[in-house]
Amino acid sequence: MDLEITLIIELCQKSCAVLRPHADAYQQYMKQLPIPSKRCETHIPYITWRELGNFMKQLYGQPLHYLTNLMLQQWDDSRIGSENEHKPMSSIIEPSVAESTIWVVEEFHRRSTSAQHVATLWINDPKYSAFIDPIPHTGGSSDAKSAENTYSCII
Repeated sequence: MDLEITLIIELCQKSCAVLRPHADAYQQYMKQLPIPSKRCETHIPYITWRELGNFMKQLYGQPLHYLTNLMLQQWDDSRIGSENEHKPMSSIIEPSVAESTIWVVEEFHRRSTSAQHVATLWINDPKYSAFIDPIPHTGGSSDAKSAENTYSCII
């Protein structure tokens, strides 16, 4: 095998070894967060998917998963060049449907994503931290019921 390829493989393995514990802790934390069972009856104004995601984070006091944030950015990017690129998303998709869609995807990412996959994505994305939301302090409790109370709808 070529020396350059061997060095690249070794570097990737070392990077994964460094990022894996962080990805494990991140995924474990995200897995503990309950998806809000009650939706707020507040009109959610948004132009883009990212704006809707940011509004939801403020409204419910919860971070969104790295993969959900990445997906929202990709959905916004996919509109570039379309006939409705400059139309507010809330005039294209009913806000409650858009919010529900994000929560369904978020639940999948929290419950089903492996830490190994997250670490591998982080290695290949030098700007990965831009898509990781700050983790709010929950008073040290890892109890899901306590987290649900902490992250109830904020109006």
